Amino acid sequence: MKILTAASFLLRYAPYLAKVLPRVTAIQRGTWIKLGLTLLATLFVTGLGLALLLAWLVQLVFDLIGDSGLLQTLSQLLSTLAG
Repeated sequence: MKILTAASFLLRYAPYLAKVLPRVTAIQRGTWIKLGLTLLATLFVTGLGLALLLAWLVQLVFDLIGDSGLLQTLSQLLSTLAG
């Protein structure tokens, strides 16, 4: 069924793709390289930002557990609930 859907999509949009594709491939090689490098740099910066955010959140959780006696409070709450 998926093959039929893909085939009907290609048959429907083939003339449009035939008009657009030469324009896309006509972009010079240097432009493609710049576009790829920009995409890689963006992904790297995004990944670095996410890693720093995750490290900050982990540190925050450890600080909460260590400094405020949160572990003791949780253990008392669990022992109270248990019986």
